[in-house]
Amino acid sequence: MYRKSVLAVVIGLVLVAAVQAQDNTTITQPGNANEAAIVQLSDDLTLLATIDQPGNENEAMILQMGGFGNTASIIQGANLSEAMIMQDGGIANVASITQNGPGAGNYAFIWQDEGENNVATLTQTGSDNYGSIMQNEGLNNSATLTQNGNGNGEEVDSVALPTQAAGVAQAEYLAGVCFGEWSIFQCGFDLTATADVTGNENNTFQYQEGEGHLASITINGNENCAFQAQCGFEPTTSTITITGNGNSVGQFQWGGTVSTVDVTGNFNSACVVSGLCF
Repeated sequence: MYRKSVLAVVIGLVLVAAVQAQDNTTITQPGNANEAAIVQLSDDLTLLATIDQPGNENEAMILQMGGFGNTASIIQGANLSEAMIMQDGGIANVASITQNGPGAGNYAFIWQDEGENNVATLTQTGSDNYGSIMQNEGLNNSATLTQNGNGNGEEVDSVALPTQAAGVAQAEYLAGVCFGEWSIFQCGFDLTATADVTGNENNTFQYQEGEGHLASITINGNENCAFQAQCGFEPTTSTITITGNGNSVGQFQWGGTVSTVDVTGNFNSACVVSGLCF
């Protein structure tokens, strides 16, 4: 995804950061087709990193390992840009990516691993963009995805459900519901996933594993697809609210859960499958 020159920069920065971790780094790159990478490593410092690329066809990456109360922020212009934030460890980390528009063909990914009270926010404005958030093995983390435009989110014919869903016969009932890549993927306890989508022909998918989660999707538009899957125990709640026409909604749940689907409009379809974790 990133060109070889960026990887070379990352390797060099890792070597420097390993010797002397910086606690506050900012890169600003006006123009087009720029590349930027920030790597910060620390056991006890608060890590702050910002990349601002107001043009098009830019690439940015921030990697933070360790630290406490870290903040990573990437702001990019409209078209054909790529952004990635990875935060490994740490507590009360904040990661945010904003891809302004109207634009098209942007990609954004946030990954937070083994932390608690972390916050991830991803905002995309425009069309044909793809955004994804993954929070793994966390506690009290929250993820928010906001997309304004058309044709956002990746659509595929089928999705590989997590291991816990393998062999569950109820999955066949969701054959008529549109699936795709996960927009928000979370594992842990007391997690919150929120997606707010405005526009047409968008795809939004959430998965949560563990206990005490809350997942919500709100869509306003036509011919959109929303899907949630949860594997956990009470209290786990999922909510989908859609206003528009020709939309597809699916929920797949295992364990003690509360499910709510509210669809307003014409030519919409909704399917909910629930049961026990196997």
